[in-house]
Amino acid sequence: WVAVEADAPTTGGIVRSGAVTTLLASKVCHAVQALGANKFLHVASGSTAGTLQFVVSTVSGLTITIGTPVTISGAVGDFVQLLPVTGGYVAVYAKGAWSTLYAVAVTVSGDTVTAGTPAALAAGSVYPDSAPLSPTIDCSTSGATGVAVYASSSTTVAAVAFSVSGTVITAGTPVTLYTTSGGVYTLWGGYYGSHSIKMLSATSALYAGFVSDGSAGASNYHKACAMTISGTTITAGAVVDFATGSTYRSAARGLAATSGTQGLAVLVGYGNYNTYAVQLNVSGTTVTAGTLSGALGGAGTSVSIGYRLRLPQISGSYYLAAAGTGSNRGLIKTIVNANPPTHYALQAANTGLAEVLSATEILCFGGVAAETDCFIGDMAYAKRADSDVAAGTPTQINSCSPQAVSTGTREAVVFNGSTCSAYVIKWSL
Repeated sequence: WVAVEADAPTTGGIVRSGAVTTLLASKVCHAVQALGANKFLHVASGSTAGTLQFVVSTVSGLTITIGTPVTISGAVGDFVQLLPVTGGYVAVYAKGAWSTLYAVAVTVSGDTVTAGTPAALAAGSVYPDSAPLSPTIDCSTSGATGVAVYASSSTTVAAVAFSVSGTVITAGTPVTLYTTSGGVYTLWGGYYGSHSIKMLSATSALYAGFVSDGSAGASNYHKACAMTISGTTITAGAVVDFATGSTYRSAARGLAATSGTQGLAVLVGYGNYNTYAVQLNVSGTTVTAGTLSGALGGAGTSVSIGYRLRLPQISGSYYLAAAGTGSNRGLIKTIVNANPPTHYALQAANTGLAEVLSATEILCFGGVAAETDCFIGDMAYAKRADSDVAAGTPTQINSCSPQAVSTGTREAVVFNGSTCSAYVIKWSL
């Protein structure tokens, strides 16, 4: 065992060490970005105006220290997403049904955060999801450009582009990507709509979403759309249906950008909990769906409808598909982005929130706010050549469950969004 003053090891050889440190008090919506040198930028929000805050934390050995929090006047969000841009970071947030979507840019120097003035991206037309369920808003950035996609009504999906210069944000004009018909809805409330966006480059983005009439019938559609971005102007192409019908009624879904012209969409069917995946190829504003994979195995016994899949890159064309968060347990799979995508390896009986630690280890969580709920899982790879993996950079998309990043040999820091806190863990050889 690593010699530390700590509690007894948990399953998988983890020894907890270091005190639980509050990052931002009385906050529940927490996102984090790595700054390098064991420093991290956090943003979180409470339930009232003026509670959206940024702070920098530093991990040194078993100790976590924090800088001085910066408060954004009047700002609050049920949805908060933190993304990197050239020279800094941008937080996108919204609060309440049919509210305005805002963005605020910050720069970081040491432990000091400097924030700009929030800019409205879409006025009075977004429906924030309740973390970590129902992702009806998503954002992505590349360079100094960003794009947000959202349900602008119960039947309409829209997107808006923005640019960032220092702490100044310039927003473009929102554009409609598509409008549904025949009783098919874009929102989560009873219908479990979901919308994801990934920028493939500074001038190209890929959208993938799920819309439904709420039944187990054929009116369940997974849609994709490519768009080009010039400054803050979006030109969207035609929408493609790449998985339709009751088999693909989606309990969880995710999107990863795999190259400058390609994405990987993964979905978990509701009812059978099988995982499916498909390549989405982009040329300008045209998106062409590859062959949908066959069932890649059950995702578990309890993946609630409305979850977003996390798809961190492992190595080359291999991606970790983590199905479900919160108390929902499922299989963690590795999917290779072939045509069609294939099942590569799996880690059974763990929750869907995990971080890649090495070629054969992942850090898994029970998905609640207890530090005893994290453990080492053994991922048995069938192929070793593509499995030399370093820990991924932590990103969090509107989730209040734990996540972690490796900060040293057999050491990681765990961030807990539900209490906006962190602690260091170590584990055995």
